Amino acid sequence: MGPLRGGTRGVHAAMLGDFTQAWRYNPLSVVLVAGAAAVPLREAAGRISDRWLNLHVTRRWPLVMAGLALLVALTARQQAHVDLLRTGPETGTPTGLLLYAAAVPLVAVALVAVTGIRRLSRGRAGHG
Repeated sequence: MGPLRGGTRGVHAAMLGDFTQAWRYNPLSVVLVAGAAAVPLREAAGRISDRWLNLHVTRRWPLVMAGLALLVALTARQQAHVDLLRTGPETGTPTGLLLYAAAVPLVAVALVAVTGIRRLSRGRAGHG
């Protein structure tokens, strides 16, 4: 069992609001969904205030060591939950199809919006 095993089912559960089940499948899935929700918020806040939240890492070595320790811990945790991860997700529920049907248009709208915003920004920079 790798550290990413159960990630898809975990993200699916988190997107449906079942964070307990998402955590059971893979704790990283909750972090991914929270990060995905934070990206458009950061973009909107930056565009509105013209100030951007950035992270500058001065010492990478402690960050790399902490990341490796968390990766080892996640791998060990996933090994302990091998029975859960080897079973298939529940069948007969159309929530997955509904989730994808809602997500695809939203992703398309987001891509069009980001492309348009970038074009506007470049236009302003050229005429400034």
